[in-house]
Amino acid sequence: MSEQKSNIIILLVDNEQDFINALSFSIEIRKLCSDVAYNVEQALQLINDRVLDVIVIEPKMEGIGGFKFLQSIKRNHPDTEIIILTGHITAQDKIEARKLGAFDCFRKSIDADFLIDSIKSAFKKKIESSLMTSPFAKAGMIEEA
Repeated sequence: MSEQKSNIIILLVDNEQDFINALSFSIEIRKLCSDVAYNVEQALQLINDRVLDVIVIEPKMEGIGGFKFLQSIKRNHPDTEIIILTGHITAQDKIEARKLGAFDCFRKSIDADFLIDSIKSAFKKKIESSLMTSPFAKAGMIEEA
């Protein structure tokens, strides 16, 4: 009997193709699926084409400009959870990323199982937020997106 894959929709974004392909494989063998984007243009296409649950992104890629891409994603897709995965991150970077809506921030040297746990936690937060919002929207107390 084969195990069923998770239904979490994950996008991995990094211009280091070998790294992101290896990460995608690590995620797949843990029964999750992910799409990959190697640049901002590919990422934007995937983000605009489908509803994503979690995006794992390297914010220090050419064409992104620090955390501006994070801001743009959260502005246009506020329910999508974002995890920052970068080679170099300071404590101040982590504070700034969280202020802009990142779920969490890690160095690329993170253990794959720990990252998977964070992805699952981010997905759980997204689901819980939507469950909390929906009854209020149906009651006319807030606008549903």
